[in-house]
Amino acid sequence: MRSLNVPRLVKALTWAVGNRIAWDGLTEMVQGVADGPGDELDGALECVTQEPENRENVIALAVALLDQAERRSGLLPLLRMWASQCEREFAQASSPAAQVNAVTASVLSGTVVQAREIRGGVHIRPEQPPPVPRQLLPVPADFVDREADIETLERFRAQHAAGTALLIAVTGPAGVGKTALVSRWLKRLEPSYPDGQLYADLGAYSTVGLKRPSDVLGGFLRALGCRQVPAELSEKGGSLALGDSRAATRSHGGQRLQRGPGPSFGARWGRQHGGRRQP
Repeated sequence: MRSLNVPRLVKALTWAVGNRIAWDGLTEMVQGVADGPGDELDGALECVTQEPENRENVIALAVALLDQAERRSGLLPLLRMWASQCEREFAQASSPAAQVNAVTASVLSGTVVQAREIRGGVHIRPEQPPPVPRQLLPVPADFVDREADIETLERFRAQHAAGTALLIAVTGPAGVGKTALVSRWLKRLEPSYPDGQLYADLGAYSTVGLKRPSDVLGGFLRALGCRQVPAELSEKGGSLALGDSRAATRSHGGQRLQRGPGPSFGARWGRQHGGRRQP
């Protein structure tokens, strides 16, 4: 059996101070031979516990342990077995096989923490869902006398076949109140569409020009909680249609899109100009 000396014991102590089971075993051993809380050996152990990175403290503890082992019968064999166990566990932890860091389960769910060694607590905060998008424009407080138009819009929605998208175009001269009418109508439908309501200004009257469809779809995806928005226009449209976000919607170039228990639909409005409807 190998002899126990200061360098060998220092190596074992250096590893054991980071291993709770090994350190607890040494603590019990010291408490069994120490003369009390004020004992030199107990004090040396406490110093290493408080400052494990201080090598001088580790060396002082090793010297104190060997000194006690020479004076107390039965302590040296126990101390030698303890050091040998530390060396074996250190060798196993340092082997290439022990360095493999992998999750081998075929099916995972929830939060997975993968680490070789963790000291202290692990705090995982549940991911908060993105807020439900409610992007409709505010409705004027003095909105009156458009109930017949709202009933017509609602009739179109009620008569539409389930399972398909519906596009409704509202046209008329500038300033007649198309935006206020559609906003009031869609505001009433909020409870039927819990996943949200989307809005996009296509920029018909903007000084910088019309918005690109890719930018509009990207804004919709981000509003619905998509973290990685595809770069291509076709991929963005596919993400909305397939429901990669919390609400699956379809884009027909309209300014408002909704989804809920009923069919998805868009409502678009613009002014008449030369026989052609402008957005």
